[in-house]
Amino acid sequence: MAGLPGKGEGGAKVNFPDTAEDNSIKRKRYLTARYDKRTRRKLQEKISLEGFIFEELRKIYQTENDDFDCELDIDILLSMNDDERRSYIKERLINSPSSEEVQTAFINTIVDRLRNLALAKEVRSQPP
Repeated sequence: MAGLPGKGEGGAKVNFPDTAEDNSIKRKRYLTARYDKRTRRKLQEKISLEGFIFEELRKIYQTENDDFDCELDIDILLSMNDDERRSYIKERLINSPSSEEVQTAFINTIVDRLRNLALAKEVRSQPP
C-alpha cells in the first residue's frame, strides 16, 4: 500500500482550517442604529439633563461617587405635571444630608429644565 496517497510518508495531506482561526479572519461587524436629527437632539438633551442631575446629586449628597440613594427617572418625570415632579423628587431626597434650601433649589431647577424639555418636545412634534 505504499503507492496510495495519504498513506505513509510521501502522501498528500488534507488540512482543514481550525474554526478559531476562521472566526478571526472574518470582519468584525457592529450593529449601529441610525436616528433622525430630531430623535438625536432629544436623546442628547435627555443625556445632558441626566448628567446635570448626577452632578447635582453628588453635591446634594456630598460625595464624589454615585453612591447616593436617589434614583430619578427622567421618563417618569416627563410624564408628570410640575407638582407631581416636585413631590416625586422630594420623596427621593429624603435621606439627603443637604439643607432644605439646597434641595428646593435643586428641585426647582430640575422642574424648570424638565418643563423646557417637554415644551421643546411638543414644539418639535407639531406639524409646520
